[in-house]
Amino acid sequence: MSHSPRISNALFTSGLQCAKRLYLDYHQAKKAPDPGETQAMIAEVGAELVELASSAFPKGVAIDPGDKNAVASTDKLVRDKKPQVVFHGRFRHEDVEIACDILISSGNGDLDLFEVKAGVTIKPRHIMDLALQVYVLEKLGFKVKRTSIIHMNRRYLHAGGKHPVHELFKNVDATARVRRHIGRIEGMLSSFSEVLEDEGSLELPTGTWCRAPLTCPHLA
Repeated sequence: MSHSPRISNALFTSGLQCAKRLYLDYHQAKKAPDPGETQAMIAEVGAELVELASSAFPKGVAIDPGDKNAVASTDKLVRDKKPQVVFHGRFRHEDVEIACDILISSGNGDLDLFEVKAGVTIKPRHIMDLALQVYVLEKLGFKVKRTSIIHMNRRYLHAGGKHPVHELFKNVDATARVRRHIGRIEGMLSSFSEVLEDEGSLELPTGTWCRAPLTCPHLA
């Protein structure tokens, strides 16, 4: 088993956008400019929304992403023979390591996944992120029964006080859409691994894809 996973959720998303971005994000991450104030704020809001959405799942256990034993701690929890709710769970299969926002383990190997997004719609990259998670989890011997995306409810109006979680968010079943892409994941991971080994990726041109769906941090 690799101790330095090549592909994470974030790198997988980079690869979906552009091979050159994938290469740079992996090999030259420290050379990328610091995120601007807006991007930093978006990241902070996203983290806060995950925590807020997690409050709808009582008695969950949070995994510290910074813990070097996060993968082992998560595995121990979900393989326990009793129901568990786990926040920020981490799993590793070969050279891929994933993070899951929220998962529910039934105690018999069945899992439900919930991914929290700050937007008000489901985007293709959200579906592919979940497809990656399902691929890894099922390679590890689990069975993912349901995958859901929790996103902001565009019709929510704040009336003051605390945000009622069940009104602020919409929980959308994405299982069927995610399942349609599972068969593509292994080939994509193989392709991305080849990109990471190929310095020729740096010679790829820039183009409109550098700003869609997200602006590449290396563009400048």
